[in-house]
Amino acid sequence: MAKHWKRFLAIVCLSWLVGAGVVTAYLHQYSVEDFTIPDLIPILLMLGLGGLLVSAAGSMPLLLFLRRRVTGVKASFLLPAANTLAVTAVVATTTGLRALVFNNLPVVEAVLFTGAFFALGSTFGLVFVALYQEGRRRRWVPVLGYLSWAAVVAVTVSYGIPFVDEALQARDENGTVAPAVTLAAPRSGHTATLLTDGRVLLLGGMVVGPRAGNPDRDDGML
Repeated sequence: MAKHWKRFLAIVCLSWLVGAGVVTAYLHQYSVEDFTIPDLIPILLMLGLGGLLVSAAGSMPLLLFLRRRVTGVKASFLLPAANTLAVTAVVATTTGLRALVFNNLPVVEAVLFTGAFFALGSTFGLVFVALYQEGRRRRWVPVLGYLSWAAVVAVTVSYGIPFVDEALQARDENGTVAPAVTLAAPRSGHTATLLTDGRVLLLGGMVVGPRAGNPDRDDGML
């Protein structure tokens, strides 16, 4: 029993690290003024608590059940796939209902948590197979399975999450954004003025990094 607990905690910790990496990489797109370290800590704590509960109540029982019925090469592919599908479906349904039906969760957080738990569930399944699968004479086959799933996770995180986020955000009720002029440099902290016709005009802001035409100056108010 103690051996199982040690394995379980090791799998949970590794899975959380991967999920936390997804969260950090995704939120890295925002500027420092919009998102800070204190904002990140509660999200990582929720990810850790949620990951522990999902792993204990869902992933571990499911994988132990499947392990008795699926062995050998098939287990290297089917167990991670089954766990990833189960975990992602639960989180996507829960956060999707809150964001799109009840409107008590930002869409970006729903997408973020779904992507993080996708990576977490995949990692949990892969590490579980690595620690629990027995009789692996042809070790290159499980390794091939691990690398394949790692590629799936990487591609999903890199391209899938931003695509889904943009697709969900681009709804008529959220309005649209159109450029009036081409910006000389990226900026943040701009003003937002409501016009009489209902449109919002964005002006000014802080430029982070060298300005166009003046590379010696890093920051400034426009």
